[in-house]
Amino acid sequence: MIPDIQVRCERKLTAGSVAEEASMSRRGLSGTIHEIPFQGGSLVPYLVDLYERLQEDYDTKDILVLKRLPTGIADLTQSLGDELDLIGVPNVQSVAFHARNLLARETSLDIISYEERIEFLALVIDQHDWDHEYFEGPSELDSFGRDVGQILMDATWQGGFDIDGTGEYDDFLTELASINERFHDRLDERGQTERARVLQNALETIEDPDVLAEAQREYDAIIVAEFEEFNSIERTYLSYLAESAELVCLAEADSSIERVWSEPGESTAESRCLESPTELLATERDLNKAHSKIAEHLATGKEIVTDEESLTEDTYLIQELTFEEQLQTVANEIEYLRQEHDLRYDEIGVLLKDANAPIPEARHALQHSGIPVASATVLGLDQDPSVRELHGLATYIHEQSDAGQTLLTTRLDVEPDTLDAIVEDVRSNQTLVGQLEAWIRLTQLKERIAKTEGEAKAKNQFSHVEMLLEVAEFVDDADYLDATWPRFNSILERTVTDYQTSSHSDDLDVKEGGVLVDTVNVLKNDQRKAVFLLNVVEGEYPAELALTPLFPTAWLRKMTGFPNVTDVSSETVTDTFRPAEMEAVSPLNEYYRQLDRRKLAIGARSAQDHLYFCTYEADSDTLDRTYQPSRYLRQITDTLQIPQIGEDEYERDVYTSGNVSRVILEQPWEQLEAVRAAASTGDQDVAIEDAEQLFGAIQSLIESAEIDPRFSDAVYRQIEMARGEVGDQ
Repeated sequence: MIPDIQVRCERKLTAGSVAEEASMSRRGLSGTIHEIPFQGGSLVPYLVDLYERLQEDYDTKDILVLKRLPTGIADLTQSLGDELDLIGVPNVQSVAFHARNLLARETSLDIISYEERIEFLALVIDQHDWDHEYFEGPSELDSFGRDVGQILMDATWQGGFDIDGTGEYDDFLTELASINERFHDRLDERGQTERARVLQNALETIEDPDVLAEAQREYDAIIVAEFEEFNSIERTYLSYLAESAELVCLAEADSSIERVWSEPGESTAESRCLESPTELLATERDLNKAHSKIAEHLATGKEIVTDEESLTEDTYLIQELTFEEQLQTVANEIEYLRQEHDLRYDEIGVLLKDANAPIPEARHALQHSGIPVASATVLGLDQDPSVRELHGLATYIHEQSDAGQTLLTTRLDVEPDTLDAIVEDVRSNQTLVGQLEAWIRLTQLKERIAKTEGEAKAKNQFSHVEMLLEVAEFVDDADYLDATWPRFNSILERTVTDYQTSSHSDDLDVKEGGVLVDTVNVLKNDQRKAVFLLNVVEGEYPAELALTPLFPTAWLRKMTGFPNVTDVSSETVTDTFRPAEMEAVSPLNEYYRQLDRRKLAIGARSAQDHLYFCTYEADSDTLDRTYQPSRYLRQITDTLQIPQIGEDEYERDVYTSGNVSRVILEQPWEQLEAVRAAASTGDQDVAIEDAEQLFGAIQSLIESAEIDPRFSDAVYRQIEMARGEVGDQ
């Protein structure tokens, strides 16, 4: 592992050679740091303040803004330019993107895609003879490559494994480290590297004085945003860049959710040589008072003052029986916000805790209700009809399967003979990517997408089609793979299941249009007008500790060098999170419980106008496992009277097609039950006219040519059941 910077000021250096002193000085951070309190919202006002101060001494072209998290780079660049009224474009980059640009300029390294990483690492793992029998069983599971790949990626982002050999289970981790080394050696032989290793490669490159001098000539001042999230290797890289530049850092207290995953301690623990200026930043962000107070309570434990009625304004609960019903209500509320409050889809966020949460399932449920969705960290390939079409084409070319033929003829609305003629033209191309491009051109796939899908969904599908073309090009060019359609499908299927984007990436901007469905860290320093926090239940906030499926948690406590924090004491929890209270559990469990609580705080403060805490009670399939609202949510609702959507004046009309179908299917039963109950009790108040009007409307609906016959059958079946008829078996 690349060592952390030596946090020393020059006056504290011990005696030694000039070369040693120069080296140690280079690895120190010298400059200023502004620590702002936990608040949320955009960092733009603070960055504008810092930028204007630097403009007194430097030209715009000589100021570099480095951001730690790779999300929101384009928006931050635009906002800074607008607020500062700059003639040019401010230079805003993520630290990983800066390192990637340096490598592109100074080396010939080819940075492989995530899809290539998945396949090449799988090849290395398949060729490995395991030293420990413990791995032989799990290695046969489909999830094994994904689980190993996640550990190796996390370790590589931090500069490699740091195993000292004193842990009881270090040997298991040492074997994974050897696989990682072999993987990177194989990449080195090919002149390639992976994204997780970009910073390490950049550090090795910048050791060259000429390279360092060239990099430093590009700027005279550096503004660092999100300093609280910079880990060891990133701080080391920053120390090189800032060696001869004025460095100004911006850190937010009690808000780190990325760095503390791998490195404990408060945000300023590694900044002792950065000076805190006497002139504080006076900028205040325009935040929703209720949401910021709730978020501050979650992050710091600060008591919520209950004598202000405004604290419950625009904060709501959604409580449903199952996960799917939770999403149906969310979808209906999204359409309510669009129609009644004029919100756009891209002004709304649906957030889950982290990448282990059911983000693909949430995307699918919302799409099924007619909501266009967008993500930065989830592909959604398995839900894209255009992807299924190209996958079906690959299968049909290879196998001539009936299922493939049915899929393609249905999508194109052509006869089998016409399909075969198109496929024959497609096969005349020599490469896989050429055949896909021919199909896209001959069948006018992009034109069909544009005509049949809304703008947001079309943009989504276009990006997925381009991604499949990149996969095909990779298969064509990889000399260690057979360029065949079965191989293409295998890689595509593995990409769907194993794709692991990372917040350490150089670019995670949302390229799709629609409601953002993603993790809370994507909006850490951003906001949406409305935010829905899903699954705010016990078992998620907080979750049971499970850092990896590969090893029992008890082993991790006796393993040095694991890429996540595992060596935890009560003092570690206190130093990192400064919790108002701690539960009587192990320090390791408490550490990650506090992290879960902080993530909930980050999610809550990302709501600009409307905040929804969403829960569900039971699993959808069996209903035998029940969930209670999160203890952190209960602390809030015990203090504040937060209204629930669906009750009293917060009852909503039906706004989504999915909910319309559900309500229609429920009403025949409910209306007939009401009539039957009235007949048996002699109740004279039953509204027969309302029932007649309802059934007349349903009859007109199901006779419409636009209605799926399966829907009509479902309605009739509900009526039969309400009348006590068993129906056909």
